[in-house]
Amino acid sequence: MSRIALVRNRASTRNLRSGVEAVPPEVRLIEARALDALTGELRAAHAAGAEIIAVDGGDGTVREVLSRVPEIWGDPLPRIAIIPHGNTNLIAREVGALETAADLAEVERRLEAGQPLTERRHAMLRLDYPAGERPPVRGSILGWGIYATATRMARDEISARGSAQVALAVFGMLTRVLVGGEQGPLRQGVAASLTVDGRRRAAGRRFVGVATSLQGPLAARMNPFWGKGNGPIRWLDILSPAARLAQAAPFLLRGRPALWMPRAGYGSGRASRIELELDSPFVMDGEVYAPPASGPLTLTADERITFISL
Repeated sequence: MSRIALVRNRASTRNLRSGVEAVPPEVRLIEARALDALTGELRAAHAAGAEIIAVDGGDGTVREVLSRVPEIWGDPLPRIAIIPHGNTNLIAREVGALETAADLAEVERRLEAGQPLTERRHAMLRLDYPAGERPPVRGSILGWGIYATATRMARDEISARGSAQVALAVFGMLTRVLVGGEQGPLRQGVAASLTVDGRRRAAGRRFVGVATSLQGPLAARMNPFWGKGNGPIRWLDILSPAARLAQAAPFLLRGRPALWMPRAGYGSGRASRIELELDSPFVMDGEVYAPPASGPLTLTADERITFISL
């Protein structure tokens, strides 16, 4: 019986840079070369008795595993260990991680000895398409508007020039957004509507929207959330054209809005359920998804999973 299975993404940033690590012999290795094959590999790991799924990769690889395990394992869910070899590794920063694949030998030893592991429960975002257009997507951070634009541009830069150019490209775009006029094309936003726990937000195009189950700061200590509400989902909604954006940016990034900002279309809070209608691509944990053919996307965070570390 293999109590630990390791899902490895050889194409993740740090695996490409440093090479893959040896895997302890007692660990079942799953190479995540093709997502179509991942479901079958996880089913085989479940049948073999896997209790812990380790993920060697970044946020995207974690998303692909989380999207599959509830339907395969049912209750109880397996515990998840992250070996953070991606680019940003936002999830691992909050829930903890292992340093290397060699740490799985110590995890196995503690399992055999009945010794505890460090555990942290985490709410998963669950995104459902209308009418079951596609299976649920589970992850930690969802974004649309300029968030999706920046992600798509970064992916294009990776394909065309290599990852060294991504930071420069994104920084250049954000600079243009901040210093450009409100009539600039990047400030026009996307057509979208947002209903938060049954309350519909103001109508209009959206400059940016973000929803996350992460409770700490995002990359570079950004924490652009504030406001009231119940539920594990933190959300941010800014209407286009993001009025006085250069003035708002310092307050926005700290999650401490100036008094004028809510009246100018800057909104944030907490929620248990969000319904999102849009006709442009959006991003979940770094992956770009097509909008639904019709009807709203539904975002909840009722499901929880346990992450482990040493």
